[in-house]
Amino acid sequence: MKKLVSIDERIEGKDRGAFVLRWVENTVEYSIVTNRDGTTSRIAKPAIQQSETELPFSDEHQRRTIEAELQQAHC
Repeated sequence: MKKLVSIDERIEGKDRGAFVLRWVENTVEYSIVTNRDGTTSRIAKPAIQQSETELPFSDEHQRRTIEAELQQAHC
């Protein structure tokens, strides 16, 4: 399941920038190994994947719209 862990705002100039959303997702990585007797086994190993999403804005109206959407979705 993907989980939002943080939201940061990056300012690039007057009324320009982006909201940066950071996500983590619990996954399982599988490996196939060959045993000494020739049989194969599947080994499961938990892993955490991290990703980022950027929501850019170029004026104050866009910024407020994105901010309101994020607040509504986060509640």
